[in-house]
Amino acid sequence: MTAARLTRVAVVMATIALLPLNAMAQRGDAAEPVAPLRADTRYFTVGSHFFAPADITVETGRPMHIVVVNGSPDHMHDFVIISPTGGLVGGRAAVIEPGQRAEFDWTPLAPGIYRVLCAVCPAEEGMLALVHVH
Repeated sequence: MTAARLTRVAVVMATIALLPLNAMAQRGDAAEPVAPLRADTRYFTVGSHFFAPADITVETGRPMHIVVVNGSPDHMHDFVIISPTGGLVGGRAAVIEPGQRAEFDWTPLAPGIYRVLCAVCPAEEGMLALVHVH
């Protein structure tokens, strides 16, 4: 594997380790209720030259809570959603410092293929994810 690929794998694995896993949370004290994971929460990792996942499919009209983790050790990133017609839609995560995360809500109101970009470094290769809305 190349060094870049190893870095991507490491960032994705670190992000997965940070996700709140309901099964693990259920092992806590029975007197403390644990809220179930939200079915509409989508997690993204942004790193040097990539988004993960790079492609998701969602339903038109279904609200989503988006969590974006900046897995890059030394670059700021953000998360911008562009409609199929080219306009800015939904929320825009503020600039996310390395190792930090941002959260926002978005409801896709029309079907189509939406692009997710990092406006901080839009020219970087691989800084694109697709959201297919059906």
